[in-house]
Amino acid sequence: MTLSREKFLQLIDEFEKKEKLWNSTHEFYYNKLKTNDAWIVIKWKMEMSH
Repeated sequence: MTLSREKFLQLIDEFEKKEKLWNSTHEFYYNKLKTNDAWIVIKWKMEMSH
């Protein structure tokens, strides 16, 4: 799968909004259910922006 520049920037933006995915001091960083939910939201937002 190849991302366009716009989609790539959107992915980075959405990832940055989900601190629990990248901040190891976040209370939910090690919670697999919470991080999985965050990825699902990102996936949904990426698909909705077609």
